[in-house]
Amino acid sequence: HAGGSRKNRLTEEVITLPAGTYTVYFRTDGSHAYGDWNADAPPHPERWGITVYPLAPESGEHARTLPAVPLAPTPALQAKPFITLTHIGDDELVHKRFSLSRETPLRILALGEGDEDEMYDYAWIDNTRDGRRVWEMHYRDTRPAGGADKNRRLEQTIVLPPGEYAVFYRSDDSHSFGDWNASPPRQPDMWGITLSADDPGSIQVYRDDAAPEGQLCSLLRPGNDAHMKCNFDLTRPTPVRIDALGEGSDGEMYDYGWLEDRRSGEKIWEMTYDLTRPAGGASKNRSATFSFTLAPGSYTLHYVTDGSHTYRKWNS
Repeated sequence: HAGGSRKNRLTEEVITLPAGTYTVYFRTDGSHAYGDWNADAPPHPERWGITVYPLAPESGEHARTLPAVPLAPTPALQAKPFITLTHIGDDELVHKRFSLSRETPLRILALGEGDEDEMYDYAWIDNTRDGRRVWEMHYRDTRPAGGADKNRRLEQTIVLPPGEYAVFYRSDDSHSFGDWNASPPRQPDMWGITLSADDPGSIQVYRDDAAPEGQLCSLLRPGNDAHMKCNFDLTRPTPVRIDALGEGSDGEMYDYGWLEDRRSGEKIWEMTYDLTRPAGGASKNRSATFSFTLAPGSYTLHYVTDGSHTYRKWNS
C-alpha cells in the first residue's frame, strides 16, 4: 500500500539484468493519475510512475551519485523502416514486395494477436521466386505486448540472401487497430509489421501496382463468385513459374486457377488439391508453386472463386 486511497500501490524490487538494451514502460488508464486524483492521493504524489536505479555492486546501495549515461537508441529506432504495414484492421491481408541485391540483415518489429501457441493476426515473408516461406511470426517467438494477454510482440533480426521477397500481414475478424475487444497493446499504432535495415542500399521496395520484371499475368485479390482471366502469347519455348493461393479442403479446391491453350481449349495445368500445401492461417488456405516450359502459342490463365472466404472477406 502506498498510502492514501487503498488503490494506490507501491512496489520496490531488485532485479538483475544481463547486458543489453531495454525499454521501461509505464501505462495509465483514464482516471486517477498525477494531478487528477479521483480518490485520496499517495503521500508522495510526485513519485507516481516508475524509476529505475543502478545498484553499486560493492555495497548493494542505490548509487544515486553515479553520472547519467545516455541510453543508446534501441535497434528498432536506429534506422527508419523501409516497409511499414501497420494500423491493420479486421479481416485484412496486406503485403509489400521488395528485393535484396546482396545478403542483408533485416530487423523485424511485429505486433499481433495470439494465444495458446496459435496466432490470429500475424505476419510472414515469402520468397516470390520459388514461393517458399522464409520467415513467419510464430507464437513461441513472441512476448507480451502489454494490455490483453493475447497482444503479442516480436522483435527479431534475420538475414536474407539476395532475391525477391514479399512481406504479408493477415488479421482475423476481431481485435485489431481501432476496434479492440480487449485492452489494446502498449503501442497500438504499431499493430502490424515493420522492416528496417542498416544497409538500405541493398533494398528495392516495389510500388503496389508495379509488376515484377518478366511477369506474364497477375490475377490477384478476387472477390466472391469471381472468374478472372488473363491472356498472353509466347513466340518461343519459355520456362514459366506459377504461384497460386486459394481455398480447398478434403481433396477439393473451391478457389483455384488453371492454364489452358487458348486455341485448342486444352487444360495444360490446374491447381488441384494434391499440388497444394498449407498457406498459413486456416487449414483451407492452400498455396501452389509449379514450374515448367511452355511451347510457343497463345494461352489463357483463369482463376475462379466460390461464394465465401476471399480477399478481405475471410470467414476463418
